[in-house]
Amino acid sequence: MIQHQQVEKRQHGVFGVIGDLSFESVPLVEKEGFAAISLCKKSDGNLVFDLSGLGHCSSAALALLLSWLRKAHELEVVLSFRAVPEQLQALINSAQLGDILPLSK
Repeated sequence: MIQHQQVEKRQHGVFGVIGDLSFESVPLVEKEGFAAISLCKKSDGNLVFDLSGLGHCSSAALALLLSWLRKAHELEVVLSFRAVPEQLQALINSAQLGDILPLSK
């Protein structure tokens, strides 16, 4: 059973990502993230995805973060990811994406 995914606005320019990120769930989450990126394009052009609400993450999560980063660059939105869970950070490190993904605490 696929857990409901959600990208929710927390405050101006900050959206939380909640739940597990798997190959099944990522397509929906990607669309919700694209909507958040587009919304921020219309405001001040800055966006933070807070990942503290994530559960289990497969390698599909890496593809998701890179997809959002690509979309943000296309729309000239400054994007960063904060509160990266330990499991996702391990995937980022093993894929050597730490220098590519804009991570903050």
